[in-house]
Amino acid sequence: MSRQAVRTLLGAGIAVTACVIVGVFLITWGNYLASREGTYSNAPWSFWGVVFILMPMWAGIGWVVTEVVKFSAQQHRRYREWKASLTPQQRAAVDLAEAAAMTAAAIAMQERHKRTDARLTSSVMGRTMPDGHTLRPSQRIAYYRQHPPREPGTAGQ
Repeated sequence: MSRQAVRTLLGAGIAVTACVIVGVFLITWGNYLASREGTYSNAPWSFWGVVFILMPMWAGIGWVVTEVVKFSAQQHRRYREWKASLTPQQRAAVDLAEAAAMTAAAIAMQERHKRTDARLTSSVMGRTMPDGHTLRPSQRIAYYRQHPPREPGTAGQ
């Protein structure tokens, strides 16, 4: 590990520790003041204590999001450069392959949504017909007469 990386990690560790210590101090001080004076509210002290404790997490999330955006932009730029280096016929083939892949993914998602919708509908409304419509009430009554309700706990048998 380079010296710069060690310094950065050490500085970050010290900053996180300081934020947590300040946060715990603020919460403790607010509790102390509230216990000394019965009518005093420790809510503002607790709020700022929690803010200080969570501050390193927010900074870390911000750093991760920034790095992900930078990486995505770099990959997008590389892809565009690669695509620009292709001949018109190769570019058309790549565009066609991308369109086919996106269409296949969209169809797969649509079919999955249809199956999930049918499953959820049948779990609420009873068995459904292949076209997705529920049984007519007379058909449902006939079905229930042929298949008596199961005892609780025997649903999977």
